[in-house]
Amino acid sequence: MVRAAKVSRAAVSGWVNGNTKSIQAVYLFPVARALGVNPEWLSTGKGDKCPANVVQQTQGAYIVQSINDKHKVLMREFDKLTPKAQAALLDLLTETRGEHDAGQ
Repeated sequence: MVRAAKVSRAAVSGWVNGNTKSIQAVYLFPVARALGVNPEWLSTGKGDKCPANVVQQTQGAYIVQSINDKHKVLMREFDKLTPKAQAALLDLLTETRGEHDAGQ
């Protein structure tokens, strides 16, 4: 977030720990993009956490990924899991994808 918003670590710390109650618009959009979340949700807690199109920066290139209703449900349910259950599910998905790729 420090790099995305071009602010100090102290500023980011204030946002994260709640000492700063709001993020100025000039910083909001780069931070939301870096986190892959909806700027409205980030600033107000309202609306969908994930926007319809998530823009992620990967090695200097921007990738737009369409998020449909199934993706949103999956992300909400995933967020409800414990960290241990999340890791187990990710391992299962990776293993399943590997088996699928090997079968082709």
